[in-house]
Amino acid sequence: MIQILRRHRKMVYEFLLGLILGQIIYMSTLSPTLHLQAQKNTLRPSQPKKLLRIGIMTAEKYIDSRACAAYRTWTMYFNHSFSFYVGKNVPNPCNLPLVQLPVDDNIYPPQKKSFYMLQHLYEHHVEDYEWFMRVDDDVYVNGDKLQSLLRQLDSNLPLYLGQAGLGNQEEKGHIHLDNDENYCMGGPGVILSHVTLRKLNGHKVIETCLSNLLTSHEDIEVGRCILKFVGIPCTWSYQMQSLFFHLSGPKGESSLITRSKDTSFLRNTITFHPLKTVSNLYDLHERVRLANHKDIVKEMISIHSELSLKDDANHGLILPKLSSLYSSNLSRWTFVRKKVFYSELPISFTNDKLGIDLGRLTSLIESSMKAKASDRYVQFRDINYGYIQEPSESGVNYILDLLFIYKIKKKEHHTKRKIKDARVRRHIYCQTPFLPFQISNEIYNRRKKEKIHFILPLAGREEQFNKFITCFEDVVLKESESVKLIVVYFISDTESQRILSRIQDKFMDLEKTYSYFDRVLVTLNRVFSRAVGLDIGTNLCRDFDLMLFMDVDIRFTSEALSNARILTELNTRVYFPIIKSNFKDTGAYWRYYGYGMVAVYKGDYDKVKFDKTIVGWGKEDGDLHRRFLRFTKFEIIRTPDPSLTHIYHDVTCSKDLASDQKRMCETSRINNYLSYEGLSKFHKKIPNVF
Repeated sequence: MIQILRRHRKMVYEFLLGLILGQIIYMSTLSPTLHLQAQKNTLRPSQPKKLLRIGIMTAEKYIDSRACAAYRTWTMYFNHSFSFYVGKNVPNPCNLPLVQLPVDDNIYPPQKKSFYMLQHLYEHHVEDYEWFMRVDDDVYVNGDKLQSLLRQLDSNLPLYLGQAGLGNQEEKGHIHLDNDENYCMGGPGVILSHVTLRKLNGHKVIETCLSNLLTSHEDIEVGRCILKFVGIPCTWSYQMQSLFFHLSGPKGESSLITRSKDTSFLRNTITFHPLKTVSNLYDLHERVRLANHKDIVKEMISIHSELSLKDDANHGLILPKLSSLYSSNLSRWTFVRKKVFYSELPISFTNDKLGIDLGRLTSLIESSMKAKASDRYVQFRDINYGYIQEPSESGVNYILDLLFIYKIKKKEHHTKRKIKDARVRRHIYCQTPFLPFQISNEIYNRRKKEKIHFILPLAGREEQFNKFITCFEDVVLKESESVKLIVVYFISDTESQRILSRIQDKFMDLEKTYSYFDRVLVTLNRVFSRAVGLDIGTNLCRDFDLMLFMDVDIRFTSEALSNARILTELNTRVYFPIIKSNFKDTGAYWRYYGYGMVAVYKGDYDKVKFDKTIVGWGKEDGDLHRRFLRFTKFEIIRTPDPSLTHIYHDVTCSKDLASDQKRMCETSRINNYLSYEGLSKFHKKIPNVF
């Protein structure tokens, strides 16, 4: 019986297998083209569209200011999916991705230029992108927020996005739109789906719309054209006023910059308009980048907490406990009162960094309280006092006593509201956690032998130079470090000539002891200028050479060389260390206002360069730092570096200095002279001062 069942089961299997194979053969015989077509589609998939293409309208008089600023800031987010549109015969000083349209560049309003730009986007890009955006050169676009919005929308629908406009009070009734019709305001930007752009150009937009202009406004005419040929208005959405932000009037730009200090405003806005002042655009760019960076760090911390801090018992998160603040094993704390910092070791912090951290923290606290207070306005007023714990492995702890102003809404009638102010103190405990510490030897091992080119401008100062060269011998020559010393020496009198002769003798002595001593000595017959000296020294380097701008009063350790190598990267990162500066008596402080020490690659320096017209004491270093900030392609590392120390020396401020340089010189001279501890001892020696 068992054998019969097994035989029947085998017959069933064979029958089913034959049936399946026969069906496959039969189908392939009847429809061979279907099989080939499937193969063809599999081997040659259609190319997916990119998300967004941006057209930026500008003009010759703005191309080296607003257009260049936009190119160096927010457009970098869009990875070359943008172009700047101008008229005929316009130069390109910033090497922009420029499209010259067959129109007169000087005609305003630029109606013809706008329509020709839409035609160019259609003819060259409509097959490759889902969305198209038209903006002016005085707008800032938050690329992260914009792409997040567009990915939630269907580009296969005819859509026309932006802030809806109806015309100003004087123009109402004269812009040839019905009461239920509108247009997207051109200032804060206009977005079209690829379907809308196709339909618009399918009706010969240039010939038809340009021959029927009824107003002098370019954005109104584009809106009328879309209404007529595509049949859709601008989005009727109140939220678009905050997403595509625009402030008109003479104080519109200044009001926008004031509002941009609010982190929640930055997070909820896609475009910011107007920004006609280039410096304001750079400032806003840094604020937006910082806000986006904080969002990313917050998300990383949240993910890390979910992954590594799970409580197996209740499946909840274990948050950092503030009870550790009151344990017996405490690290040092800094006391803060009225923006004055009192710490046990003044050298352990930089006050400007603490102030910035506190400002960001109180802004976050204010935003959090506003989100919870639906029946009142909340405004941060002041820090009464606070304690800041020195950074530990887990993060930084804060205990703050803050003053807020509550503007409470009280309804008296159906149409009236009375707002009453209340001063409220809040005691707040918070912690800014650190991400897990990661150690990687890959970068260090790869770059630990990279040659550093020390560039040292010098005029006289023989004693200080001898001390510097002794430090150089101990750290570099005795340890066989890969460093080349370039000294640019200024000769202005007979004494400086005699000092030069002794420096040459010193170099010859070192070369006898250290055959690998790599050095260059350049002489200039002119008055000392640090900017000129450093710039000439850079001319002896190649684009991929790492340079470290030095000062004869700096003492350094081998860690300074490692930091210069690790914290710089060609075409990406520049290092401005905050150096330690000794007082005349005892102690030191962080020289947070000084930017003279720089680690940078030659190719990166050439993109900004020193202002060589600056003569006399100071200013050239801060100017170089600002130039790198404006050239936002670079990430700037700015952090205290204990391996670099500025040795005290007497400072004489020339009477011939410009007023701003003289003020900086006097401030530096006073700051270096005496510590608070020394000032206190000096005060106690003088009876009856007060």
